[in-house]
Parts: sequence; structure tokens; C-alpha cells
Amino acid sequence: MPGNRSSKFKQVLFSKPIIISIIILIVFIGSLEFKQIQKRAKYNQEIRELQKQEQELVAENEALQKSLEYFNNEEFKEQIARRQLNLKKEGEIVVNFPPSVQATGEQQAAAPKVGNPQKWWNYFFNQTN
Repeated sequence: MPGNRSSKFKQVLFSKPIIISIIILIVFIGSLEFKQIQKRAKYNQEIRELQKQEQELVAENEALQKSLEYFNNEEFKEQIARRQLNLKKEGEIVVNFPPSVQATGEQQAAAPKVGNPQKWWNYFFNQTN
């Protein structure tokens, strides 16, 4: 009887409906696991993007912090006061220099070139062109 009982168990276990049910169950569990792997990959990608964005924001924040420190610096404020408001310290002498030679050369280059006869004509007849 015990041998007969195990053979019936094997017959039931290896019957077509049970094997098909086990295969369907394995496919179903596999598909659920595949969906979980896809979600995990998606979340990991999102985490990497957010970490990259965090690094960019930290770098931008540091740059803004440095520029804020620079703008709050007394030396910068004094420089702006001198340049834009034409202020000076008490007892300080301000010296202005004429435009540089290069600037006057650029102005002459911008003016139309006049030939020598035209220059003589302008000289004698007091015309300006």
C-alpha cells in the first residue's frame, strides 16, 4: 500500500493539469519579478538624475555664495563708488589722463580717408569733410 500511495502521488504531481498550473504559476511570478526589476531600474535612474541635479545645484549655490561675498566686500563697494559715482577719499587727488594713442588711432581709422588734393582744397577754401 505505501508503494501504491506514492505512485498515486507521483501520478497526481506529474499530471498534465498540475504541470500546466505550475508552469503558469512560474510565468506569472516571473512576470511580476520582471516588473519589479524594471521599476527598480527606473527608480535607480531617477535617483542618479536627482543626484546629478543636486551636484549642479550645490555648485551653483557655491558660485552664488562667492559672488555674494564679493559684492558685500568693502573693496568692491569702494570701487563702484569711485567708478560710477565719481567719489574719492578725503585728501585724495584724482588725475585724469587723455584718451590713449590707440583710441585716437581708432578714431582716425573710423574717419573717411581724404586724398592730398582734397586736403589742400579744404585748407584753402575752409571746407571741413
